[in-house]
Amino acid sequence: MLAPIDQFENFCNYGAVEGYPVLVVPAYNLLSLTPGEFFNNGYCAKSCPSSSSSTLDCAPILQYGLGCAVWTNQTGYSTNNILNYCIPTGDNIAKSSDTATYGGWFLSLYETRWVILTCIGFSLIIAFMYLKLMDCFAVPLAYITILVVQVALVLMGYYAYAYSKVS
Repeated sequence: MLAPIDQFENFCNYGAVEGYPVLVVPAYNLLSLTPGEFFNNGYCAKSCPSSSSSTLDCAPILQYGLGCAVWTNQTGYSTNNILNYCIPTGDNIAKSSDTATYGGWFLSLYETRWVILTCIGFSLIIAFMYLKLMDCFAVPLAYITILVVQVALVLMGYYAYAYSKVS
């Protein structure tokens, strides 16, 4: 399900592109495209470029035409290999995010990735603690949960009503 697919609908590292496991996007109009359009320019390659001067070894199939020659005609960029997708590093995103449509969102997600992952981790811990408490005290905890949800809904309704009167 997560296998990278190039612009010619070849699964990287399978069939005609076997031995080329990663998807690289040489066209560095990266952030002016929507996230869906970004991968429409991809090529299967042997490895992700680690710097702007890296050479790129793309799959030699006839459909590619120029193929990775496009990489040498443009400004290259350094990438990280994430699940066989060559994702630009945060520095490269930051350089181009001023003029980009979607760059600011992507950069914000990239910069806050550890906060997001920490929140996910704490949420899982709290959920497992709640499950363990439900195992021991199911009936009282269920009633407490219902009471807390009802109180929260009533308070939110009151504050929304009060806010509408102020506006």
